[in-house]
Amino acid sequence: MCSDAFGRVTRMDDIDTKLLGMLKKDSRRSFVTMAEQLGVTEGTVRNRVKEMMQAGEIKRFTIKTKAGMEALVFVKAQRTNLRGIVQELEKIADDLYEISGDYDIVVRIEADSLKGLNEKVDSIREIKGIAATSTAVKLAQK
Repeated sequence: MCSDAFGRVTRMDDIDTKLLGMLKKDSRRSFVTMAEQLGVTEGTVRNRVKEMMQAGEIKRFTIKTKAGMEALVFVKAQRTNLRGIVQELEKIADDLYEISGDYDIVVRIEADSLKGLNEKVDSIREIKGIAATSTAVKLAQK
């Protein structure tokens, strides 16, 4: 990360971009291994990860599990309480995106079964201010 004289992050450089790519593929990879692959010291990697976390470039470290079922729920929201709707959706969603087009938000949800998926969709539809939804269930991943 490049910082100005006040310590504010100004932009990411090539090392940061490569580091993020490595972490996206395997966030359990050791700093030493990544440093060797990048040609920098372990301390450099550790500091860069810390700076990217503080700057919000890295939001969290997590694992990806094999979900039994996944779906995208497209949500049309009433504009009166969009912030409140998003806060409620965040409690249900595995991922959440504001989008352009006929819908305002798309929510990715996971569940162990079709019943569990349906329960989450029902929970989304019950949120005050949701005008309409459209759900697409994932059939296969290529």
